[in-house]
Amino acid sequence: MLKKYNLACYLLLCFWLMFFGIPDAFAAAAVRPHLKRTGANLVTNSDVNGATSWALGGDAVYDSSVSRDAGTGSLELTTPYPNTGNSYIHSALIPVVPGKTYTYAMYARTDASPSDFSMYYARFDENMKSLGNGNSFVTAVSAENKWQENVTFVTPDANTHFIYLKIVRGQAPRVDGHIWLDSIYFGEGIGFEQPPTPKVPFEGTGTRVDELGNVELFKNGAWEPFFPICVYGDNYADANIYSQQGFNCSMWGSVASTVQGYKNAVSNFNPDGMYTGFDISGYVEPSHSYYNDTTLLSQRLTQIKDAGLMDHLLWYYWDNETDHTVYTTWKNIADTIKAVDIDVNGKRMHPIYALDGYPGLAKMYSKDTLTDIVGAYMGKGHSGTGPGPNGLTILNNSDQQVSPAVVGQINMDTPDLLSSAVWRRRFYDVILSGGKGIGWWRDCVADISCPNYAGLVPFAQTGLYTELPKLRREIDAMMPIIREPDWTDWSFASSDATLRYGTREHNGEGYLIVLNTQDTPVTTTLSTTDLPYVPTLVADYFTNSQVATYQNSQFTISLEANATAVYKLPRPEPSVFANDSLKVANKKVTFGQAKKINTKSKTISFKGANSLIANGSVQLYRGGTLVQTTPADATGAWNIKVKEKKDTTVTFYLRYLDGAGTELGTSAGYKIKIDTQKPKITNLPIFLTKTKGAKIWWEAKDNIKVTSYKISFLGKTKTTKSKAFTIPLDAPAGLHILNLKALDAVGNSVSRMVTVRVK
Repeated sequence: MLKKYNLACYLLLCFWLMFFGIPDAFAAAAVRPHLKRTGANLVTNSDVNGATSWALGGDAVYDSSVSRDAGTGSLELTTPYPNTGNSYIHSALIPVVPGKTYTYAMYARTDASPSDFSMYYARFDENMKSLGNGNSFVTAVSAENKWQENVTFVTPDANTHFIYLKIVRGQAPRVDGHIWLDSIYFGEGIGFEQPPTPKVPFEGTGTRVDELGNVELFKNGAWEPFFPICVYGDNYADANIYSQQGFNCSMWGSVASTVQGYKNAVSNFNPDGMYTGFDISGYVEPSHSYYNDTTLLSQRLTQIKDAGLMDHLLWYYWDNETDHTVYTTWKNIADTIKAVDIDVNGKRMHPIYALDGYPGLAKMYSKDTLTDIVGAYMGKGHSGTGPGPNGLTILNNSDQQVSPAVVGQINMDTPDLLSSAVWRRRFYDVILSGGKGIGWWRDCVADISCPNYAGLVPFAQTGLYTELPKLRREIDAMMPIIREPDWTDWSFASSDATLRYGTREHNGEGYLIVLNTQDTPVTTTLSTTDLPYVPTLVADYFTNSQVATYQNSQFTISLEANATAVYKLPRPEPSVFANDSLKVANKKVTFGQAKKINTKSKTISFKGANSLIANGSVQLYRGGTLVQTTPADATGAWNIKVKEKKDTTVTFYLRYLDGAGTELGTSAGYKIKIDTQKPKITNLPIFLTKTKGAKIWWEAKDNIKVTSYKISFLGKTKTTKSKAFTIPLDAPAGLHILNLKALDAVGNSVSRMVTVRVK
């Protein structure tokens, strides 16, 4: 029989669930801000109500019974293209402005996951005469019976004044599978309706990658930051030349001897030699002789392992994720890698990296951890920044794409290979787009002809040969800011629209990375918004010399043609005001201490005293905007209290003025995260049957971070960071209650009660 206590708890739990239900799975709020849509929807009948204004081809039909929005129905694709009776739809003509960038998006749902389809657009001139199809974008739905947002971007060329949207059915694992489309959008600007899904870090024991895509290698008993600069060089090329120029990894290794050759390529840039990406493309692509040969793959990996070369393996590399017909084979290859690539403790060592020819497919492969990290092509040629940044933008911001985006891939087989300026622009383009690594395809060594790639020339004849050593030294120096998020709470604006730039923040100070995309010099005025302090000047990042004066939240710079620059905005020292303080949730923090604070209190108090500002005043700035001025008394004492209305992240700083109104100093900036949101516990049933010694697992998510768990079972309570609990071996058989509490960094908590039947 149930003990009375356990029975009461169980009934109480049932009562709770009857009224409040089981909490839904909850994705923690992404650190990356939501890049929202900005333009009006230009699609006629975007909800496809009755399918008016839409042309349906093959066996595509209007389905009134399935809808994402208010019962308006959807468009259904059935037979996979290009079979007989292929499914496709297209919209009415949409007027566009040449050269502007538009977001092209829709929601899709399937009953046969994973399913993919192609998003095309057809081009028309100003007289509505057809110019043919534009670029296609293959995307996928990674879960069954769930609507997912799918996004790509379109920039019409100079001759295109009208387009229509076309969606074509692709591969599906079942012939009876369906895809439904709804809420179709086409509007000016770049953006997503859904916020980005948080990325899942890869915690390998040889290579690890965080949620931002930052790579670290375990070397000499410690983790070291690593920015991959990888060459696709033929096996008979001289690895020592690559190493001496600044490459630190190769993507052309598939046997132990190749890994050893790159390890031996020691240089001043690479005192430990180069690292190798094990190329697994041949095992995945049907045209290769060892397609799906898991035995050969296992043998070659074992040879690398037995030779003690795992410490110079970087990752497993698939070039590229465009053949979506090989999903089952790809799973076989991934499973084979995971079975061999383990250390003595059975833990995975290196990630599987896929270069996404179609970034929309990434969610399909990352859902089942067939890939751990991803990269995107950055485009070709000399035309500004090209289409490339869109690939990393899609990977970083897509709904349900959970693999960290690492590499920006540069493919160049045009005369631009000879221009060092183009190489510089491409490398900085990757960094500005948030890339944490660079790949270059490829070297056509002097004694080998490349009949399929007539534009390729030997590495020593490219502009990269002379530019790479400079770029490698700059990247090494920039590592502290490259590893930071590629967004900040403050922003810049430029008076020259052709300038490409991005912000970073490191140790509480701001940085600006700038790229002149033009073949002519540029002079521009840059203005800041919400910068949480007043910089003393604008300095060159590499030389620390002053390059401009910062005044009225702006400064002016000049850049040579195709030039790049990195600027530092030094924060003034708090000086004599360093002992002033703020108080949140009754906790006092002195200005000289940490500048990031998490709290569940919406009231923030500032106070201080200094005779230098006797009868003067103190100004409080919120995100760069003056919100309050308070007088200092005859002793220089003062205090300010503010209250926020909702959960937010805000930066405050203070300016100190004497009795004559002269500024004497500026405080440090305080980035305060106000968090009243409780964590949520997921993947934990309300009733479990377990044997003694078995584990109970769960997941918990929070908008900041879950820091600990408090577990009560059989009258004993423990606090842990682990997301698992082991049933004690001495636990009596029968029904028992496990109480689990998850807590976040500021003390918000949530509890879950589970009935456990111990056998």
